[in-house]
This record gives sequence, structure tokens and C-alpha cells, in this order.
Amino acid sequence: MILVFGCHQQQSVDYDLLSEMNSDWTHLTETDSGLVIFNSCDMGNLEYKIYSKNDTAYILLHGTQEDQEFRIVNLAGTKKDLVIETENVLDNHQQSFKFKYVDETKGIANWITTYPNDYTSDLKFVSARKASDFPTINQPCVECWGEECDEIEN
Repeated sequence: MILVFGCHQQQSVDYDLLSEMNSDWTHLTETDSGLVIFNSCDMGNLEYKIYSKNDTAYILLHGTQEDQEFRIVNLAGTKKDLVIETENVLDNHQQSFKFKYVDETKGIANWITTYPNDYTSDLKFVSARKASDFPTINQPCVECWGEECDEIEN
């Protein structure tokens, strides 16, 4: 008889490395006049938040149609160029986030990830500490639904 045992070694997260990073990030939109923070009428703006609870670190994606939460299981690299291995809290799907500073002085970094449907997101973000250095555009809500729209169009 042969017995085979498998073992999944839990990776430890370097909390010192996470503490050196900015924890709050806001998506930047490129325009003809430069980078801005664009808050759409119906969804706001995409934000990443790194936080910990119960001795576990997470990335929260907020501002999309539904918030997504990822448990951080491993880190590799430095605070300027980092690969963050995660598991989606809802379905345990493995997903990597690549973080790389574009301009650390201005607080601008690229966050790159590929979702399970093979869509790759490669976006610029600004740290919360530097967000006030960028113009903010709040899209006005001018959409109209229902009978009152007919009156407005006439």
C-alpha cells in the first residue's frame, strides 16, 4: 500500500512591506489636459484599499458595480514594484495584482490584474495622500427615465 500526503504551506504576508505602502488608492483618468480623478454619476470612481482584520490582509476594490474583496496570501518584490498574490473572498479564485510606481513623488502607480474572464485591467492610480494634487471631475447626473423625460425633450 502506498500513501501520498499533500501539504499546502501557508505563505506568510510581510506586514512590514504592506505598512510601507499607501493603503488607499484612487483611479486616475487620462484626458487631453492630463490626469484627473473622474467620478461618474452612477458609480463614483474605482478605489483600492489595503487593510487588515483578524491578522489577515485584504485588498478591497470599491466603486465598481459590486465591491470585491481579495485576501492577500503572498507578496513578492519591494514597496515600489510588488506582486500581490490573492484569493477572492467569495470564490477562492487565485488572482495576482501587480503594483508599480510610475512616479512615487506624485503618488502615481500602475495596478495591473487579470480577472477570471481574461480581462486585464492596467490602470493608473494616485495615493490618497496625493489625490488633492489632481483635479476632480464629478459627472453631473442628467440622465432621465420615465414619463418626465418626454416632457423635458419637448
